[in-house]
Amino acid sequence: MVLKLVGVCILCYLLGSINFARIIAKLVYHEDITTKGSGNPGTSNMLRLYGLKLSILTFFLDAIKGLISALLGFFLFGASYTNEWTLIAMYACGLSAVVGHIFPIFTKFKGGKGMATAIGVYAVSNFPALMLFVVIGFLIFYKCKYMSILTLTIVTGTGLAEILFKNILCCPSFVMTGLIMLMVCLCIFAHRSNFVRLKEGTERKVDFQKLWHGDHGQEQAQQKDDSSKKSK
Repeated sequence: MVLKLVGVCILCYLLGSINFARIIAKLVYHEDITTKGSGNPGTSNMLRLYGLKLSILTFFLDAIKGLISALLGFFLFGASYTNEWTLIAMYACGLSAVVGHIFPIFTKFKGGKGMATAIGVYAVSNFPALMLFVVIGFLIFYKCKYMSILTLTIVTGTGLAEILFKNILCCPSFVMTGLIMLMVCLCIFAHRSNFVRLKEGTERKVDFQKLWHGDHGQEQAQQKDDSSKKSK
């Protein structure tokens, strides 16, 4: 059983190592997203650079990695939310996908920050708690306009709620608690540069006026406008 779990976790890590922000940016704009904006190959940088549509696509695909991994752990090891082994397997597989996203083997262990993938895991483990903290996160985001605060609120809040819910009402487990805490701490660690920028006051806020097209779309629009003026 343990060897089976190790094998599935390796598979989930490889799945998590697929970076969709890099792929989409390369396919659509023929650009390396790690050389643009913040340099982070994730949803937030996709939003700032390329706008809402491509950032939503990136988020969805990254979340799917966590969702599939958690489902594999859940259904291959008992399929019961009251079974400790099932919960351990579900979070071990989900954590493996998050590790793969942050430290992907395919790109020299330089990846994203794991938030969307972790949210995909929570969608399987505790969807109501996830939705609660999505609402709370967006209320905070509307006021502060920091994407890092939004995602950290969702991932940290849901993780802590999941620990309390599972240990009190379902199946107390130190191993499961450790896996959830490790996933949350990894996501927080991946945001260390954001904490520095927040402290220094240099963290970039989301510009709602540029939300649809992003910086790239704004640059293209400006170029077209300049060209039309020159032609006149």
